[in-house]
Amino acid sequence: MRADSSRTQTADRPAIADGIHETNAAPGLAGSPATTPSGVTWPPRTQDVRRYGTLIRLTGPLTDDDLAAVRTSLPGRRVTRDGGAITIWPAAARQVIMHHHGLVILHGEAFDTWSLRAIRAAHPGRFISHDGDIVTIWPTTVDPAQLRPTTPK
Repeated sequence: MRADSSRTQTADRPAIADGIHETNAAPGLAGSPATTPSGVTWPPRTQDVRRYGTLIRLTGPLTDDDLAAVRTSLPGRRVTRDGGAITIWPAAARQVIMHHHGLVILHGEAFDTWSLRAIRAAHPGRFISHDGDIVTIWPTTVDPAQLRPTTPK
């Protein structure tokens, strides 16, 4: 297969148009230059790249300028920064409604099994709920259904 700026491939995965390998890629794969989309250069301050299916997480002393550079490189993907981590969300995540203090709310059209596995693999120990077109990554390991309202004294 001939490579161009919008396609990439590895020996075991066919290329797809968004440059991040097919959506049924196994979650938990560590990122490396081989999994970097064609035509994309990670910011120089990137210290580590991890790939979980179609979710990619960059870590290091990353800034808002680095976030802008990644967003420019991957215009069809939702990209957020939380401290020193930049997350490139699965293609199913069409909108990041909230990403604040560990709470992440994603809105999408079709969160398939592979997208959900990638999100869960990237957030071990966190409670993740999925209701139709909304995925919530809770900032705690406690199931929200176990939380009880308290009565002020």
